Amino acid sequence: MNKSKNIDNSSSGSSFYAELAKQGIALNITVKTETIKEIPKEQIDSTLGLIRENYKLESDASAFYGTAIIMQKGGCNSNKNTNIVIEMQGSKLESKTIGGFIRTKCKNASPRQFCRQIADQIFEIAKHSKTPGNLKVRLEKQYTKQWNEIQDPDKEYWASDFQSSNPNCPDGIKFLIRQNYQETFSKQQKK
Repeated sequence: MNKSKNIDNSSSGSSFYAELAKQGIALNITVKTETIKEIPKEQIDSTLGLIRENYKLESDASAFYGTAIIMQKGGCNSNKNTNIVIEMQGSKLESKTIGGFIRTKCKNASPRQFCRQIADQIFEIAKHSKTPGNLKVRLEKQYTKQWNEIQDPDKEYWASDFQSSNPNCPDGIKFLIRQNYQETFSKQQKK
């Protein structure tokens, strides 16, 4: 039901839009401020199947577990010089190869978008395997005071770049991840 009152369209542009803005504000509309690319389950399943086949892993669960570890260690970074490699079930899994599989099977989604969709599960695997996030050391050194004030005993497992928009990630960690991102890219732009 439209509760806004009709506005006289004949009034000047600025007063017309000022009235629309006032009515819009009065509606108290909540707006989602961050968009996360939704990757269909079939595409994620297809990616895991390709990873399993390529690396001759025992199951899709093994592929998921290995992918989670690689991404937790920084495998979704776009740095061309970085290739995270882990060994499991007799194979060496590589972030560059897995990232390529994600881009291909998930209709050009980035590895980071892939990770954001399964961020809670990556956190659980990281905690189980005792694999800290790729930003843990940097956040701990660069923001020592703020890092030490965060009381979450699992903070090191949340400290991954793809956790910045996860509603389940502690706010203090999300803040530091975003702060690090802003500072890193402002330094790069100055060069």
